[in-house]
Amino acid sequence: MKENEVGGTRQRGCQLAGVVVSLAIALSACAAAPQPPLPQVVVPNFGKLQSGDIAGLNYSTDLIYTFGFEGPKYSGISGGGGPVHELSRSGRVGGAVVSCCGTLPAVWHPDLRLTVRWLAYEDEGNKVVKHWYKAENVRIPKYDGKTAGYIWGVFLPGHRMRIMVPDGVDPNGGNNPDIRPPDNDPYMAQGVRDTEWEALYLKGNNR
Repeated sequence: MKENEVGGTRQRGCQLAGVVVSLAIALSACAAAPQPPLPQVVVPNFGKLQSGDIAGLNYSTDLIYTFGFEGPKYSGISGGGGPVHELSRSGRVGGAVVSCCGTLPAVWHPDLRLTVRWLAYEDEGNKVVKHWYKAENVRIPKYDGKTAGYIWGVFLPGHRMRIMVPDGVDPNGGNNPDIRPPDNDPYMAQGVRDTEWEALYLKGNNR
């Protein structure tokens, strides 16, 4: 090998060694740098969950095209159904085909709060318009998960609604779908227009 070839080889070897050393230093600095803490995920504990079919009743003149509920984030509590037909002209309460399904705690929790959303088709004289509604902090009357049946969404005039879980324990109490909830029912939830969902999912369908 010629002398200049030997010198070139040595020079390239030194350059490669320098790159390796620089990379090692960089990696060492990265390893030593403090890392931001990972965000803590708080998972609500409502114990064992159980599923049930969804049914609906409608005492309002709006067609409830679809509705759904969800519990706190990461709780696994959710469900939905529909459509729930409107009150008939003869005054007969509207109903819904039973659908699958919803999930709630097997043991009732007084601190459970739900968010409920529904899409209403409202008759405004010469046209039918669609509006999304939302009710927050919706509570459920006490139920016995061992004998619980369907999960009911009950809709009333004035964009109000209620969730009930009949269990047969107190047939005249707050979880009987055969009894219309009174207007002063403490578990009644007031819905408000959900403009966020209207912007996302309606997109001018009312025009």
